[in-house]
Amino acid sequence: MKKRFRKSKVLSTAKNLEQEFRKGFRTHIATAITAGFAFLIALVWRDAIQEGINAFIVNMGIQIQQAYLYKIYSAILITIVCVMALVLFSKWGAKKS
Repeated sequence: MKKRFRKSKVLSTAKNLEQEFRKGFRTHIATAITAGFAFLIALVWRDAIQEGINAFIVNMGIQIQQAYLYKIYSAILITIVCVMALVLFSKWGAKKS
């Protein structure tokens, strides 16, 4: 009787481990796919922002030598806005319902 109990306990533990592995695997795959889509969105926005800055530089008649400063300023501004958004979303995501 003891052997039967041990085998069922081992099988139960193995099934629990399998379920945990499957759940973790699905979670990691979903995270990777989400990150891939987020990266794609970031690349599209990067192109749009870059074109907007280039158009602004041309419309303002800024010399090419000074154009890099505006790109640096826009990168700093975008970084600040994105960090603030990340902080807000991480706080929002951490709230328990």
